Amino acid sequence: MKISSSTTLAPERYTRDEPNAPIIEIATDGVELDLGGAVFDGENRTSVGILVHDCERVTIRNGVVRGFHWGMLAENVKQLRIERCVVSGNHNPPGLGWLGDDVVPVEEGFGGGIRLVRATDCVLDGNIVHDNLNGIDLVRCQRVTLRGNDASYSGNVGIHLLLSTDNVIEDNRPTTASVSPTGFGMTRRTLPASCWRSTRIATASSETACCTAETASSSAQTTATPPMTT
Repeated sequence: MKISSSTTLAPERYTRDEPNAPIIEIATDGVELDLGGAVFDGENRTSVGILVHDCERVTIRNGVVRGFHWGMLAENVKQLRIERCVVSGNHNPPGLGWLGDDVVPVEEGFGGGIRLVRATDCVLDGNIVHDNLNGIDLVRCQRVTLRGNDASYSGNVGIHLLLSTDNVIEDNRPTTASVSPTGFGMTRRTLPASCWRSTRIATASSETACCTAETASSSAQTTATPPMTT
């Protein structure tokens, strides 16, 4: 289903007619999509639930996306807003554990909840992103704000940044410690290390979130606890 104008959907369950096609595709500027409580069910297949690409000023809100390789995928977008959505129960193979930079693919991603690639000036606000391999992925993104999202119960990481700069990550819950001892809350992987220095991170979680920084110049991994806010 290609959406080219602002739309409110009926609160129904939607599945795919074509196995490898997204249920929703948006490539038009200025679209506001109110999912209206609809449930998009990929039935544990591959592909993407909602695909947004090559556009700007798009808003998506108020829906459930589950059972896909990627729940939501946005590429080459500006001023995208995703708010009050539940993007849970997507690709998350049991027992996979931590996937480091030596695992291929990395930039191509491993599957999970919400993934932004080459996104600028975007906002993800108030989403629940549970039980995905990666909860939220930012790849080659700039000036993205993640606020009030719950990315818990991730098989790999709750929030993952790769080659992304000038982002704000605040009042999120990215922890995975209650699920797997190999899980991590947030990671920042960059080439070079200076890419993430202008990203501001604060978490409101009552649990400690683990952050790692991996660089091309060193194989050593450093671990730090981000500032806690109450």
